[in-house]
Amino acid sequence: MTGMGIEMKLAELFKSIDAFEYALVEKGYDRCFMAATCYPDSLSNSIKRYLFASIEGYKPGMLNGLNLSTYLKWNGDYDQRNVAANFKVDLNGQYRLIICRMEIHTDESYLKKHRCLTLFPKSTDEIPTKVEAIKMFDSANRLKSHRKMSR
Repeated sequence: MTGMGIEMKLAELFKSIDAFEYALVEKGYDRCFMAATCYPDSLSNSIKRYLFASIEGYKPGMLNGLNLSTYLKWNGDYDQRNVAANFKVDLNGQYRLIICRMEIHTDESYLKKHRCLTLFPKSTDEIPTKVEAIKMFDSANRLKSHRKMSR
């Protein structure tokens, strides 16, 4: 493989990362992201920092996908009810990011019950906006709480 081939693949990957970030920012996901629980930064910078760390041998790379996380609603304290989202992404054969799973969950005190809503969007078009994701999560949890109270 020539150096030009590698450069073209990296350019395609970085273009895909930037397009992925643009699509999520358009949907309101404009907060700091973390790639594999590290590298807090903008979405694209977090992924690129992770990839660089994997080149250096500090991270396993994207062979098994990559988990990205961000807060949807932050109340300023870890003991408050915060809502976060995790995105499991993979690379397809054309060095483009594809979404495998989205989890919306509370990030309350470590002692409280963890609640989670899992979605399986097939593309960035199917990812709900940040506002829609919070509403979906709150609605699903109200329904669960109502069912428990009805028993």
